[in-house]
Amino acid sequence: MSDCTKEDPCNFPGCEVCGPKLTSVGRDELLAVIRGLLVSARLMKARLDEPKLPMRRASVVVVQNTYDDFLVVWNRRFGGWTLPGGKQEPGENSLVTATRELDEETGLLYNGENFEKVYEAVNKTQAEDMLVTVFRVHDKTLDENSINVGERGCPIGWLSREDLLRWSPFADFYRRGRVLDPRPNALSPAQTPQTAS
Repeated sequence: MSDCTKEDPCNFPGCEVCGPKLTSVGRDELLAVIRGLLVSARLMKARLDEPKLPMRRASVVVVQNTYDDFLVVWNRRFGGWTLPGGKQEPGENSLVTATRELDEETGLLYNGENFEKVYEAVNKTQAEDMLVTVFRVHDKTLDENSINVGERGCPIGWLSREDLLRWSPFADFYRRGRVLDPRPNALSPAQTPQTAS
């Protein structure tokens, strides 16, 4: 028995003097809650013990022309303009994936020496979470005429930063990584040398 009184309660829930009086219904509800908590704890432990699958990986490439526009590819799966890139295949690292995807989607072939890793983060889409590595190509001799459509039904083009952020399904990811921020030494259209006719 407890040493409490109504004037000096101990506030212990099971106290016969000051605690709430549990009826058989109250006890049954309490037992149901406890059983539910035990089941939830077992399920959580089972999930924690499951082997983790490796996260899917992808690579994306930022290519800009002398007007500071971005090379983009129409992404049929997500229904919008995106930077060239795609999923990593078995045996590839992120740089190999970037060079392969850029070649497949645009016809631009680089050996990776001109690539700079600028951002890496998890991109959460409706389909799945994916670890995406973003590379920037540094090429002052880029010939825009050498670019061609590599995948059927996926046109390519050049978009300004504002248009790409407006029409890309991955705009939030691009903003978060600041991958479209102005690069140093870019020529504006007014600064582009004019050829004499």
